Amino acid sequence: MSFRISRWLLAGTALVVCACGSTASGGAALTPSATPTPLPSTPAPTPNLLANASAAYLAAATTANAADNALAKTFCGKTTYTTAQAKTCWPKYAAIEQTFLTAIYAIQYPPAMKVDVDAQITAVTKIIQGEGALAVSPSDIAAFNAWRTDTTAGVGAANIVRHDLGLPQVK
Repeated sequence: MSFRISRWLLAGTALVVCACGSTASGGAALTPSATPTPLPSTPAPTPNLLANASAAYLAAATTANAADNALAKTFCGKTTYTTAQAKTCWPKYAAIEQTFLTAIYAIQYPPAMKVDVDAQITAVTKIIQGEGALAVSPSDIAAFNAWRTDTTAGVGAANIVRHDLGLPQVK
C-alpha cells in the first residue's frame, strides 16, 4: 500500500508543479502560439516609377511609330488619293492613335507628372476625334485644319511628357 500512496502522491505533486509552472508572474496562463511569429522581413523595394514609365512610354511610342511608318508606305502615305482611299486610311491612323492612347493611359507615372500626362491624353483624344471626322468626310478642309492643329498640340504635349521621362523630343 505504501507503494500506491507514494505513486499517487508523486502524481499529485507533479500535477501541482506543472500547474504552477504554467502561469506567468502575473498569474495569467500562457497560451502557446500555434503559428510562430515571423521574423521581420525586408520590405519590398519601391519601384522606380520614372524608369518604369520611361521604358513603357518608349515601347508604346516605338510601336505606334512603326505602325505609322508601315501605313505611310501604303497609299495612305501618298500626298494624293481618292476619297474612298482616304476613308480607309483615316480609321487606320485613328486605330494606331487609340492603341497608343490605351498604352500611355495604362502607364503608372510618378505623381508629379499627372498634369502633363493628362494634357497629352487630352491631346491624343482630340487627334483621334479629328481622324474620325476625316474618315467620315476626308475632303472637309476645316476638319483637316483642326486635326493638324490638334496634332501640333499633341506633339507639344508629348514632348513635355518625354522631357519629364528623360526621353528625346519628337518633331
